[in-house]
Amino acid sequence: MDKYIEEERNGGRRKEKKIEEKEGREDLENNCFQNMAGLMVGGRRIKCIRFGDDLALLAEEQMILKDMLLELNDSCEQYGMKVNANKTKTMVIGRKAKKHHNSMQDVLLPGPSTWAKKFPTAAGSRQSPVDIVTSLAASDTSLTSKPLSWKYVPENTRRIVNTGYGWRVDVDGEGSANLIKDAVVSELQRSIDFNSEVIQDLKQTIEQRDRKIGELERKVDDLEQYQRRQCVRIFGIEEEVGENTDKLVVELATNIGVELKVEDIDRSHRVGRTTSDGRPRPIIVKFCSYRKRSEVFFNKKRLKGSGMTLREDLTKKVGFTFTHYVSELVGGPIDGEYKLEQYHCHWGFRSDKGSEHTVDGQSFAGELHLVHWNSSKYESFGEAAGHPDGLAVLGVLLKVGKEHPEFQKIVELIPKIYHRGEGTDIEEPIDPVKLLPETYTYWTYLGSLTTPPCSESVTWILFKDAIEVSEEQLSVFRSLRCYKPEEACPCDELEGLIINNYRPPLPLGNRELRECGSA
Repeated sequence: MDKYIEEERNGGRRKEKKIEEKEGREDLENNCFQNMAGLMVGGRRIKCIRFGDDLALLAEEQMILKDMLLELNDSCEQYGMKVNANKTKTMVIGRKAKKHHNSMQDVLLPGPSTWAKKFPTAAGSRQSPVDIVTSLAASDTSLTSKPLSWKYVPENTRRIVNTGYGWRVDVDGEGSANLIKDAVVSELQRSIDFNSEVIQDLKQTIEQRDRKIGELERKVDDLEQYQRRQCVRIFGIEEEVGENTDKLVVELATNIGVELKVEDIDRSHRVGRTTSDGRPRPIIVKFCSYRKRSEVFFNKKRLKGSGMTLREDLTKKVGFTFTHYVSELVGGPIDGEYKLEQYHCHWGFRSDKGSEHTVDGQSFAGELHLVHWNSSKYESFGEAAGHPDGLAVLGVLLKVGKEHPEFQKIVELIPKIYHRGEGTDIEEPIDPVKLLPETYTYWTYLGSLTTPPCSESVTWILFKDAIEVSEEQLSVFRSLRCYKPEEACPCDELEGLIINNYRPPLPLGNRELRECGSA
């Protein structure tokens, strides 16, 4: 009888122990998976790390996470569980692996390392970014003999959008037609205000009204002549020593069936620098009559197959000088004119990393990219991106410091574009020149876009001096979301934030790294 009672007692204790072990396992499992995404890495909780349509942890953070998981082994093993920290794609823990497999995989989906599967160019030998090893940079005097220069029009910044992997400011690189229209309207308004009494007389008779309308039409015609539509550029006419460009233009007009005399041309001359590949410089032509200019321009299709093309010239006559409405980059390592298409930024989840390029292994808090395309050779950004000399990108490194006034204009627009696909017009112009460092020394090499499709068409120009932005400004950038307003957050506990939207450095290989000026 006593033996029976003792066995009952032992059985009850074993049962209680099993219940305790079961509860302990469940508590540990719940704790592991409820807090997995909130593990502390470098003093910060791991948030959603997103690049394009992928979620990714950088290798460094994955190793830290592995180490932390390995430290859980002792606690887990007492409950009969095992942490597998080597399988970084799933990081399986205990019996809840199947239940939580999808959510863990979402956290650890690979990013830039998988791009080559869909975009083969991403595995090319001319990929960017790279680590700038300063000891390998060759000083090139040709870069100083042909100084890098730019002309940016703040009013050409039109719209800022959330791309799903950062913000992007779109630029009307060829100048704004609205800007020209506003100038015409403003001039007409001044004329109307000045002639208010005359306008009142116009209301009295149809004859007076028609007469004044004719005067206004002539003013519009004059304004058009002295603004962007007064001129055209002609590409492809071979250069000759002692040439008469007026006669060359007349000859071209004759070939396309337009009757044109030298007297119809106000002025004409070659523009730009002679290129290394021997291509002729374009001829800019200003016509005395807008009608003659239109006859020539609208018959440009007849030049097809001749190797010659006509384009509108984007200049405005002010006194005896030309003021550009074009935002463009010239000189330095590039030949021809490159128009500004857009600019965007990359950053990290903390301020000791975030730049795409590194300098002697050192990362920066972020990196600004001003993207230009070769308008001297190609008709559009899309066409230029498919050619080795199609694009040029100015890279500006960011470091934490004082608040940047021009960046603050962008910061104040972020609340309007929190979610992917959202955008807003820019009412207060942003001056790209004020986003550049004060000194213009730089490194340059041939590379690629750093986001898919990673086209190998970029001449990189990375400024040596970083500019300061505040920690608060970077924090606002990190508040952007990678999903649309109508979509559910793809990683609920991680808030869908856009952070670490940079591509790690890739090998420079046998490419030449040149520098202009000392740091």
